Amino acid sequence: MGCRPAAGLLAAALTALMARLVWGAVSGMEVSLYVCLALLGLVWHVRYGLDGGWRSYLATLAFALAAHARPECYVLFPAAWLAHLVVERNRPWHVARAMLPHLALYGLLMAPQWAFNMATIGSIFPATFHAKVQGGLFEALRNGDSAGLIQALTTRPLGFLLQYAVFWLENNAVLFLPALWGLVVLAVLSPASPPPPLLVRAG
Repeated sequence: MGCRPAAGLLAAALTALMARLVWGAVSGMEVSLYVCLALLGLVWHVRYGLDGGWRSYLATLAFALAAHARPECYVLFPAAWLAHLVVERNRPWHVARAMLPHLALYGLLMAPQWAFNMATIGSIFPATFHAKVQGGLFEALRNGDSAGLIQALTTRPLGFLLQYAVFWLENNAVLFLPALWGLVVLAVLSPASPPPPLLVRAG
């Protein structure tokens, strides 16, 4: 992505230290594919923003392909546009107008999967998505479960943050402190900007 050779070498070395990515790479599963697509989408989202011309559509393309590869990646497209809305909070109608063609493109790219899912399980989301959201926010909304909804919006996110911290330390403790430091620097240098988009499990 245009980085210096030393930075690329460091990134490759840190990636090689992540056991789950190494396992995913040799497992024949979709891990490497969706990680690559998600990261490409995030890079293009930050690099081209709203006013990058045709290049701004690259992030939408990557987010749609990532959602094809892994259902958790459905969260990337709305998270990216929420970030646009926060950054451009003085121009909400500009964001809304800019979003429409991206939404159309995203829908067009996802349409084959949605059609297949509707024909097989009666939902636009794949069966793996429904398996992963059991007991979470989407199931509470679908079933009208007020107690489950309150839990999904209060205590469960805190539990997930703790799980992610442990998960991160287990997979690559080398990056934990530098990443935290990077978030602090980002907040200090650019307090008006939202934090980098994070993959948050729908639960």
